[in-house]
Amino acid sequence: MYLEKDDHIRDFIKYGHRKDKEDEPETALIRMPAYGKSLSARQVEDLVAYVKGVSAFYPGMPDSARKGMEAAQAAGCFGCHGPSGRGGIRNPGSFKGIIPGWDDPGLADLTRNGSETEEWIRTGTLKRLEANGIAHHFLHAQRVQMPAYDTLLSEERIGDIGRFINWLRNDRK
Repeated sequence: MYLEKDDHIRDFIKYGHRKDKEDEPETALIRMPAYGKSLSARQVEDLVAYVKGVSAFYPGMPDSARKGMEAAQAAGCFGCHGPSGRGGIRNPGSFKGIIPGWDDPGLADLTRNGSETEEWIRTGTLKRLEANGIAHHFLHAQRVQMPAYDTLLSEERIGDIGRFINWLRNDRK
């Protein structure tokens, strides 16, 4: 559908086509309905966020981040961390009650830098958090535990996933 930026997704939802391409002949067998008159502005923005989340819509993603996203997909990370690593999956017993998305500021508070992110992927925890009594409690009380991938993924793949997470947190903003 030639969606290259957020405005293009928004246009498809509101008008059924890209506003900047409305003069081009329609080649699609099925046309997208226009929902702009039946949805509120908030609902449109919610749908834009949803489409981006479930479709891994990241225009301009560098190859290093895309490689990490593909490694995360292959490793099954999105089964727990949600579509494209965007989070929201329930996790009873955890501090916030969910498995955080990789761009969630709360996760950035837990893994403060790239080496901690890779340690978390490799071991399923952080030595720094295990040494803190409160953090230790929540790490072990949560229903879904982060698995240790050190025997399942190569150091290269762990680094690739770490670069994707770092890109989600910082570089794409």
